[in-house]
Amino acid sequence: VRHTHLGHGAPNYSEHQHEHVHLVCHGCGTVTEVPTDLMDGLADRLDRERGFELDVTHVALSGLCRSCRESQQ
Repeated sequence: VRHTHLGHGAPNYSEHQHEHVHLVCHGCGTVTEVPTDLMDGLADRLDRERGFELDVTHVALSGLCRSCRESQQ
């Protein structure tokens, strides 16, 4: 069982493999799943510069979705 923290609430749990990254919107709370290769550049840089191996299957990124950003303009 894997868990992921998707914000300020309780963690989410899944018995399935998580081969994606979660994008969590602070505005509307939408959670979008994107492919892990989106993180390749960051993972390579962290390894090269810090010797840190990022587990990209266990990542949630927080921000604002396109819809929320457009509604703020």
